[in-house]
Amino acid sequence: MDEFNETSVGTDAENPIPGTIDTLTEAKPVDVCDDEPKTKRAYFAKMGWRYALGLGLIIVAQLFMSIILLIIGNVNPGFAGFLEKNAWINYLQIIIPVDLFGLPLIYLISKSVDKVEIEKKKLKVGTVILLILVAYGVVLVGNLIGQVVHAAVVLPFGINPLETNVLGNLLTGDTSAAYIIWGFIAAGIGAPIVEELIFRKILIDRTMKYGVAPAILLSSLLFGLYHGNFNQFFYAFFLGVLFAYVYAYTGNVIYTIILHMAVNMYSSGLVVAVTAFQDPAISETINTAVSNFSQTRDVNAYMEAINNILSTNPGGMVAYLAYDAVVIFMLLLEIAGIIVILCNIRKAWRLRKTMNLGHGGRKAAVFNWGSILAILICLGLFFFTYVGIILSALFPAAP
Repeated sequence: MDEFNETSVGTDAENPIPGTIDTLTEAKPVDVCDDEPKTKRAYFAKMGWRYALGLGLIIVAQLFMSIILLIIGNVNPGFAGFLEKNAWINYLQIIIPVDLFGLPLIYLISKSVDKVEIEKKKLKVGTVILLILVAYGVVLVGNLIGQVVHAAVVLPFGINPLETNVLGNLLTGDTSAAYIIWGFIAAGIGAPIVEELIFRKILIDRTMKYGVAPAILLSSLLFGLYHGNFNQFFYAFFLGVLFAYVYAYTGNVIYTIILHMAVNMYSSGLVVAVTAFQDPAISETINTAVSNFSQTRDVNAYMEAINNILSTNPGGMVAYLAYDAVVIFMLLLEIAGIIVILCNIRKAWRLRKTMNLGHGGRKAAVFNWGSILAILICLGLFFFTYVGIILSALFPAAP
């Protein structure tokens, strides 16, 4: 560990590329209790039912707020107009139930469970940057899988999967400055802090008794399911594995909060802010020009359409190009993350030798009445999400 804290990462002959994440596989084995399966299941059930209660009450609180706002809006048309003009209030339905209610509740009901003291370790700045790239790569892979599964669920009902992206609709529900700022605060700052405390700090500290693998599995599974839709489940699960391992290795939740913020601030801050300046008319005009050019190969007609935009709305063209530049830049970062992952697969596999994963506890971590109850409650979110999407498509509201 002294070498890790004081010298450059990855300068030995076996790992010649400076700044790799090789040191993350040099963890000191943790002590793992070798109890009977029944005892292990009972232990994990203690945390399982607490998270079932905590997450269940968070969901109920969110539904309660939604119903109250809906009732008030129906009774008082003026309030309904206020809600329509102030879409940022949607974020209060996340901040109040999760941040102000859910986190304290889960902490209070879980603090009586014995914790495992994880040895604190420091990460070099270069390692954190590489881990951010890995997180972006994980998001790319998980997002692709999630979109395919989401489309497979909604397409049979004639539903456009791009129009039913839960997170996308929330983040781009309004283009006002207030909405963007609240989104940045709630999703870019608040969510990473609160979710890392709930799914990493509190949970992993109390489930490491039987090894790293059971703690990582339970943490990442509940984290992924908690998002309640297939668009987010897969990349949230993969990120959960990464974040849980980083926390289990370092014992410092600030690192996972940084990684989480790096992911969320992109979607809730940069992209949404750039999107807010987009002019739909310009996007439609450019898309039409591109489509016509692909069919006719008429360069003059294409350049004429672009020049018309530049002469009539140069600011709109700049905003359009800025959005494309941001998307391309993030795609390059995600591809860089994939490359980092591929370059370090063999090193990451050393986990099996350098850390006591506690493989015997993985089944016990999931297959106990408490964890199963928490999983079922989260699956209930999937049910309500997709039933709502399907019913909305089959029985559209009257204009």
